[in-house]
Amino acid sequence: MKDLIIEFKNEDDIPTLVKLSKTFEEENICNGIVADDYDYFKKVDVAVARLKGEIIGYIHGRFEYKTENNRLFYVGQKTYYIEEMYVKKEYRSMGVGKELFKFIEEYAKMKSAEYIEVTAVSKDFRRLLDFYEEVGMVYWYSEMNKKL
Repeated sequence: MKDLIIEFKNEDDIPTLVKLSKTFEEENICNGIVADDYDYFKKVDVAVARLKGEIIGYIHGRFEYKTENNRLFYVGQKTYYIEEMYVKKEYRSMGVGKELFKFIEEYAKMKSAEYIEVTAVSKDFRRLLDFYEEVGMVYWYSEMNKKL
């Protein structure tokens, strides 16, 4: 997408991120999404997608060191865990999410992470799986729930 800039947030971006997070919650497209507040966004590294100066999406996560061995990870291995990614409705399916993911992927590599992880939630799980496959992630497992 022409004129799209991906960069880390600055302090002036935080009120906009709070509004976008609230919009994400209100859209009700994912189970369990709760809007993040100013204090939260102030303390986390957030990459933002800007189009002509307007923030149209964001992604954030954290680095983790594994404390247990399992089928994929071993103790001490560094990963980057994506906590949340959001793109405004009118800009979806235009490559913005892929650009945000690529930015974070390069950042994680630069910081010596060996894997990127995500526990992804969406009411449109087929579209979600397609997206993550397109950016090179491998499907690992499902967790499903049914309210009784």
